[in-house]
Amino acid sequence: MVAALTQMTHTLTTDNLQEAGFTVGEIKRLVELRDRYPYLEFTDSLRQWDHLKFMKWRYTNGDLARV
Repeated sequence: MVAALTQMTHTLTTDNLQEAGFTVGEIKRLVELRDRYPYLEFTDSLRQWDHLKFMKWRYTNGDLARV
């Protein structure tokens, strides 16, 4: 199953996951994880990701000047 998934493109559908043997519950959890960590490869931890989101929010609201 792992070999089949590594050959797939980055766009997976729930149908692809079901065909690969994932249960509905497992697919739901994967979707939740994907939504929680959209750019995980750029951060070391959830704490760092939350900090980056907060800094972006501050910048968007004019609290920080771009350097």
